Amino acid sequence: MNPLGQGSYAEVRLCKEKTRDELYAIKIMNKDLLMKKSVGMSSTFMDDVKREIAIMKKLRHDHVLQLYEVLDDPKVNKLYLVLQYCKNGDLMQMTKGNARTNSCNPLTDLQVWDVTRQIMKGLKYLHDNDIVHGDIKPQNLLVDKDFVIKIADFGISKMIESSEGEKEKLLETAGTPAFMSPELCAGLAYDGYLADVYAVGATIFMLRCGHPPFVANKLIALYNKIQEDPVVFTVDDVGEGLKSLICGMMEKDPQKRYTLVDCIKDPWLQVKPGEDEKKAAPSPNIEEKTKRVEVSNDDIFNTISQATISHEERKQTEQAELSMEETERRKNAFKKKASIRQNRSFEKLDHLTMQERGSSSDESDDDDDIVAVSKLDSQEFNVVMDTLSHQTPGGGKKKQAPLPHIVVGRVLDGLPNQSLRIRAAYHSEQGKRPSQEDTVTVIMDLSELGEVLGDRSYLYRSFAFFGVYDGHSGGATSRMLQHALHLKLARNEKFFEDQHFAAVKSCEEVDREVCSELSEKDDESGSTGLFAVIDGRSKRFTVGNVGDSRAVLSRGGTAIPLTKDHRLSRADERARVEKAGGKVKSNRVNGVLAVTRSFGDVAHKTAIDAEPEVKTEIITERDEFLLMATDGLWDVMESQQAVNFVRTCLNRHHKVKLAAKEIIREALKMGSIDNVSAVIVMFNQSDGKGGGGPPTTINPKGR
Repeated sequence: MNPLGQGSYAEVRLCKEKTRDELYAIKIMNKDLLMKKSVGMSSTFMDDVKREIAIMKKLRHDHVLQLYEVLDDPKVNKLYLVLQYCKNGDLMQMTKGNARTNSCNPLTDLQVWDVTRQIMKGLKYLHDNDIVHGDIKPQNLLVDKDFVIKIADFGISKMIESSEGEKEKLLETAGTPAFMSPELCAGLAYDGYLADVYAVGATIFMLRCGHPPFVANKLIALYNKIQEDPVVFTVDDVGEGLKSLICGMMEKDPQKRYTLVDCIKDPWLQVKPGEDEKKAAPSPNIEEKTKRVEVSNDDIFNTISQATISHEERKQTEQAELSMEETERRKNAFKKKASIRQNRSFEKLDHLTMQERGSSSDESDDDDDIVAVSKLDSQEFNVVMDTLSHQTPGGGKKKQAPLPHIVVGRVLDGLPNQSLRIRAAYHSEQGKRPSQEDTVTVIMDLSELGEVLGDRSYLYRSFAFFGVYDGHSGGATSRMLQHALHLKLARNEKFFEDQHFAAVKSCEEVDREVCSELSEKDDESGSTGLFAVIDGRSKRFTVGNVGDSRAVLSRGGTAIPLTKDHRLSRADERARVEKAGGKVKSNRVNGVLAVTRSFGDVAHKTAIDAEPEVKTEIITERDEFLLMATDGLWDVMESQQAVNFVRTCLNRHHKVKLAAKEIIREALKMGSIDNVSAVIVMFNQSDGKGGGGPPTTINPKGR
């Protein structure tokens, strides 16, 4: 079962049906990640998946990818979508494209004519059924063994209800930046049907010229080009008819833009290039009215079938692990096959016309998506599973009740500060990301920093500091925070008397210094920041948060959330961004950032800042531990679920270092695709022997 593709929420594998020896593409989707709320959107990803399934199971068209079945095994936290297999990959592969250089081998006018007609037929079928695709691009146009184009990926498609003949305008945005329409880039309400037409125009431009219509080094610059710059053809021999069609489809004013019907009736599509004024036979599939597909609430509810694998079959499958040699052999064999497949060209299309047949996923956030901007953190292709059924069993992200019968007690290891009666440990793993951008700071006794705090460093003996920083678009900002924030905070004149004030002021000053250094280096990175200060004098601790990492207190086994995510899903945060002059595009700040507060991110400082939300708690005898973690953990675990997991681990072995490692590994097993870092601070630890290291440590690189 060779891998065919990898996205943020799914991977696609090639599988063979045992009895009939037929090939299928299996999209494997992680249910935990699908259930996570989309930022700023009313539906969850799971709702989108059910909609996708209900729509696709009823669609029957030669130019729309066929979905055969969906399986849900309750003992495995995955969904399996059984899809039609397209032997020749997608149009990006067929044209030997490179997403990182935003380029492909240009097709001829004749080849583009054939491809465009096929796309038009499939898209008309979708639009006649009130389905907006929302992400037309070369990667979502698959090519079967007969070189027939199939429109794929309905993960963000929308069923649009018509009201009195008017198409509803969409407020939610989705798609790939290089192929997004001007009104969508501007964050305006838009007509999804016309946005699809624009995306097809941008797609055929790229297929003909070898690159997207607009390219920029930064996403904001790309959005501006799409809205303001004219379409310029960089290939000399593009026919005037094709130029006219593309310009009509990419008209910036949606009221003047070609509709799909205008495109279908365009003279260039009716006359085959090279055949002077000789009209192609009209396509009955384009001209005739499509029979509508009806999808009811019951259809959506009953989209998923339960798998029926016996216990013995499952047990045998789970035990069937491949040897290292066999794994390597299969990977090398697949690389060879993939190379052969990707080296195919469009030579056969010279002899093909539109496939005149009756009627009959690539994930939206793929590694090979063309965004027409420089990528800083594209996902590595991950070849980790060799059978569909060899998945990690797990309960998934779920609401859980506290476990009052479990006793945590004293731990046997961890970094100690006996005067504060605390022990702590941290763990950090890269996960499936191509690089580690998380950093962690653990300082059990601030006085150990010595002379950097001046000649009164002894005053800091009653304080400990913990920080978790989640970088994005590079690790420069998170590394600077790791070495600077605790110093800035400790040196603040109000540190001993008003830590709330000191935290806010310190974040402001550090952010200003970080942004200055980033500007000098033309570095676009940013980072969230979560930190805690333990004050042994007053038996309190203060937590400050910028971004979407989280801190949770276990008080008698009950999870007490101490932070709130700074994301557009919060109405107050959305209003805050808009008041500062920021724009919400594609449910991100300025179309780029998922968080509404961060350090760094120089290009967005007019819209966001690094002001922390600060909370102070009194440490009681019922307080067991403080758990601080980056969003890679919270993507797959609820707060109480995480607290229960840590408490269960500590009850079993009483080792906080091991518990920190185990919860990170559990998050990765449950499907987290991000860097994952966590700090656990144990409270009310009695004096005694033990300790896992010196009283002060800084983790400069993560693990």
